[in-house]
Amino acid sequence: MAQRRMFSLKIIDSDLFLDMPISSQLFYFHLSMRADDDGFVSNPKKIMKYINCSDDDMKILLAKKFVIPFESGIVLIKDWKIHNYIQKDRYQETHFLQEKSMIIEADNGSYELDTKCIQDVHEVDTQVRLGKVSSVKDRYKERVMLTSEEYQMLLKKYGSEERLNIGLELLNNYIQAKEPKYKSHYHVMIGWVHERVMNDEKSRGFSSASFSKDAKVERTEQRVSKYTTKKYL
Repeated sequence: MAQRRMFSLKIIDSDLFLDMPISSQLFYFHLSMRADDDGFVSNPKKIMKYINCSDDDMKILLAKKFVIPFESGIVLIKDWKIHNYIQKDRYQETHFLQEKSMIIEADNGSYELDTKCIQDVHEVDTQVRLGKVSSVKDRYKERVMLTSEEYQMLLKKYGSEERLNIGLELLNNYIQAKEPKYKSHYHVMIGWVHERVMNDEKSRGFSSASFSKDAKVERTEQRVSKYTTKKYL
């Protein structure tokens, strides 16, 4: 594997990328540095632990489609060929040929899953599997359970990663303190949790600019800590 990798400003200077938490951006850089010459990473969980990132960082990269996951645990850097051009005499094909057979290269150079190929080979099984995946819930902030689709919808509703993280922290702390029997954490997040986060923002005089990509991490930590006091529980 090569010891040097390149990054395109077309990707890492976009608002979509810069709006992510610094830890998610760091995770992306480390994944890209360790990818093979086709952009595949065989040990994302090991890298995550090594650099002290969290499952939330992986969920964010998946939700924003910066990486493509496979059932084997391998992930693919979606914009690998936009970042890197490797000369033929130095190129070493990936060992993950099964995963490689499931992708195609889009017109802009990014990777996409070849859904037609998957359906032709495993049509029935794939339909069942995708149906199950859509209902699988992941753990956020220890106690909050959401599907990836629910997380993306919440991200749009809250308007920023910072607001959403504050809401997740609020609900997580409430569940730990009160042990309520919620059937859907998603509906709680779009209900009283969202209302409380927005009301608190208004009462403290925060504007939408407060959640720009230049907002400091210290402000987020300070605001989250206020939600952990008993008056919010």
